[in-house]
Amino acid sequence: MKVPHIRITYFIILSFFSLTNSSYASLDNLKMFNYYHKKGVAIQLSRHSLGIGFYTAKHSFTFGGGIGPYTYVKNKNGNDNYLDYHIYGRKNLPITTRTQVGLGIILGNRSGKEGGKTINRDFNVGPYLIVEYAATKHVLLAGSLTIYNYRSTKLSGQEALTTHKAFAGGSLQFAYLF
Repeated sequence: MKVPHIRITYFIILSFFSLTNSSYASLDNLKMFNYYHKKGVAIQLSRHSLGIGFYTAKHSFTFGGGIGPYTYVKNKNGNDNYLDYHIYGRKNLPITTRTQVGLGIILGNRSGKEGGKTINRDFNVGPYLIVEYAATKHVLLAGSLTIYNYRSTKLSGQEALTTHKAFAGGSLQFAYLF
């Protein structure tokens, strides 16, 4: 049995990739777009992580990785203390001279303890949408939404737990492009 939110996710992904780079032709000022979207490496900061991103020319593609802050939560089932890390890649399409929209995939992992139990295995993957605005040729501001997330976690002494979430979260990001 297929889950409806998975069909919606596939529709969004296929619709996005059916667009071509002809969207660059619709920009009023391609020279200014190129000025704001140079190839380079960026330090990225969000509430969830600190990372490094690699932007291709015209920011057609972006890929990178990051590490989340060490998390410590004291609760009745035992303490949570773990570290998040992830990698991602995305295809971007221009909307205006300074703004673009992207569709990507993120792969993540956690290590440490959850509920006082050791995390033996943790894996999550999901597609995400992002809107990125070039405030200057070095400063990029963005907002992202995880469309769907699959997570599989195995804690010591327990069976593996698999979860599926539609619209599983999002974040605001700041990046400095070198």
